[in-house]
Amino acid sequence: MDLRKEDIPALTWHHLVRLTMEECGGRAKLSDLGDFLAAHPKAKKNPHFRDRIRATVYEHRDQYISCGNGVYALSYAVA
Repeated sequence: MDLRKEDIPALTWHHLVRLTMEECGGRAKLSDLGDFLAAHPKAKKNPHFRDRIRATVYEHRDQYISCGNGVYALSYAVA
């Protein structure tokens, strides 16, 4: 199963954002996250998905570190 294309009930925005950032090497711009996730079924059901992505990053400040200018990094190293 490819979580980047599936919308299962247990899949949260936090899971999607974290997975996408891991694929980007652990660091990404909010605008890029929105671009990467725009085709996901969860985003297609939510016209305000970019706001939801931003809110997710703010809600989990212990896992996403602000690098300035809308860029965030994961709080852990990506292998």
